[in-house]
Amino acid sequence: MNFNAIDTIGDLKIDLKEALDSFGMDENLETPPTWFSEMDANKDGFIETEEFDPDLNDDIVIQYMNQDNQE
Repeated sequence: MNFNAIDTIGDLKIDLKEALDSFGMDENLETPPTWFSEMDANKDGFIETEEFDPDLNDDIVIQYMNQDNQE
């Protein structure tokens, strides 16, 4: 899965709803799954580009978003 496929809002961060939707999981969880909490290194409730993949950053994701929009 790539970051842009999960970040459906396009705000350069993946919230719990987006993450659960991407895996077809129940959105009505009271607490995030362990895998989400572990990926959310700064514990702000979002998985940012660098947390998703250390080789990613916002500039790279924006570049790919722009390429997708041009096609």
